Amino acid sequence: MTRTAVCGAGGAGGYVGARLARAGAEVHFIARGAQLRALREHGVRVRSVKGDFHVQAQATDDPADIGPCQFALCQTGIPICAWGLDGSFRAGWEDGRSWTLVFTCR
Repeated sequence: MTRTAVCGAGGAGGYVGARLARAGAEVHFIARGAQLRALREHGVRVRSVKGDFHVQAQATDDPADIGPCQFALCQTGIPICAWGLDGSFRAGWEDGRSWTLVFTCR
C-alpha cells in the first residue's frame, strides 16, 4: 500500500489527500490546532463536480509519527521547517528509509 504524507490539508492538500485515500492509499495529514482536531473528529469531506465523498483521515501534528512514506505533498506557503517536517525528511534519508518523491504546491 502506498503511504503518503500531506502537510497542509486545506483546499489543495485536503482534496488531493482525500482522493488518494479514496483510491486506497494510506494517507496521513499533518496539521495543528483546530484543523488537526477537525481532521481527527470529522475526516475530510469533498464536494466536487466529480462526486461528493467523505474519508476518515489519519492526522498528526508530529511528522515522526508517520514513518517512511513513498510520497509527500507539501504546500509551499507553509513554514515546513517550523513543523519539523524538514528534519523528518532528513532523518528518513540518513537512516536508510526512503521518501521517494516530494510534491510541492501552492
